[in-house]
Amino acid sequence: HAELGAWMADRWGLPKPLVQAIALHHEPSKAGSDAGLVHGTHTINEICHGLGVGSGGTARTAMVEEASGAMFGYGEPLVRQVEE
Repeated sequence: HAELGAWMADRWGLPKPLVQAIALHHEPSKAGSDAGLVHGTHTINEICHGLGVGSGGTARTAMVEEASGAMFGYGEPLVRQVEE
């Protein structure tokens, strides 16, 4: 869905940083230097999955990439806190 979503966002003329965030939200380590939006999108996506949102109602363990957590000063503890 990331690839198709990015393609659609590009066709709709959304700003390139948004297109990149959509495209790479499962692989934020592939983002370039201005990657804050990608890492933020990745983190929120993982929190949603941890809560069972957007996954057919089936919660799974959220796995925030270390680089994403480090960028914003949080990681797994935040995910666990939100899940509770």
